[in-house]
Amino acid sequence: MGTVLFVLIYGLALYGLILLLWKLALLLCGHTAANPYLSLLFVVRNQAAIIEGLIREILAAYNTSRLHFDLVIVDNGSSDDTPEILRRLDKHNAFAFIECHDPDGQPLETGLHACRGEMVCYFNLVGQVNPRLVARLARRLLKGEEIQAPLEHCAVTLVRRKNISP
Repeated sequence: MGTVLFVLIYGLALYGLILLLWKLALLLCGHTAANPYLSLLFVVRNQAAIIEGLIREILAAYNTSRLHFDLVIVDNGSSDDTPEILRRLDKHNAFAFIECHDPDGQPLETGLHACRGEMVCYFNLVGQVNPRLVARLARRLLKGEEIQAPLEHCAVTLVRRKNISP
């Protein structure tokens, strides 16, 4: 019994040390949750059919991503259940949700100001959207892969801007 307890305590201590070293390495690189390298910005309108699954898939990628990132979602005047779905998800998940009620407003600019990353990747999810393609592009970005922009032929526009200051 004593050996099992010793192994358990030793294993937990080793796990804690590994987590501490990982967080320290990220801190030294300047990529903390408060200062992520990458921001994913989604401007959405009337995407109730796909938004919950898409957001859950992207948030699940957070734990396996090489890059720390933040997720900002701007609803651009949806007339379906998209805002309600996003409000519900926002209560239990770590992303920024912004409702843009002004039809002449600038949802992209509003979203850019909320992004904290050194690099922002913008997805314009208006009209018919292929959620598998969006999720695949987001996963590739989170792995640090290069993506060619724009991708308007697939109902997604991806724009990169470096060193955005709020």
